[in-house]
Amino acid sequence: MRAKDLPDRAALQALVRDATPFSGPWPRLSVWQGSADRTVAPANAEAIIAQWSGVHALADAPDMRETVDGARRRVWHDEAGEILLESWEIHGMGHGAPLALSGPGAIGTAMPFMHDAGVSSTQHIAAFFGLDRKKSRRAAEPATASKSARRSERRPDVAPVAEAVEPPIPVPAVAAQRPGVVARLLGRIGVR
Repeated sequence: MRAKDLPDRAALQALVRDATPFSGPWPRLSVWQGSADRTVAPANAEAIIAQWSGVHALADAPDMRETVDGARRRVWHDEAGEILLESWEIHGMGHGAPLALSGPGAIGTAMPFMHDAGVSSTQHIAAFFGLDRKKSRRAAEPATASKSARRSERRPDVAPVAEAVEPPIPVPAVAAQRPGVVARLLGRIGVR
């Protein structure tokens, strides 16, 4: 986590591709990093970005930069305009999750590793993956019929986004559909 002797971009991409026979489409990724994090060096976030921008065959440099709620956001789109990779850097934040404790959309309580940073990673990540009913303007674009159809054509086992997200699937329904996945996830957080 100290970012010493990190592999180069090509080697990092090979680690992903060599780890599985899967050939894509690869998952979208949202990377969050505090600039003052002394537990996980910011260079690790840059290595992850280099790795996944390469796996997705995206440009090295982002095609969009903006400041959102005081945080620096960089975005990489594919040819169809879909956001495949985003990076958030929270200036001055140490190791932990950023919270927005005041203003519109305030959420959470500050405690160890839960920092009042003026930006909510929880809300932005939920919006990025289409899980936020408010459809944040900063999230991945709302699914349209054509984008949803394209996603279903690439992965016929995945329901179109609009159907999968609205309304949210209750946990018991997910557990009934995919009991092994849910059991593994719950086991990872200590729920038996």
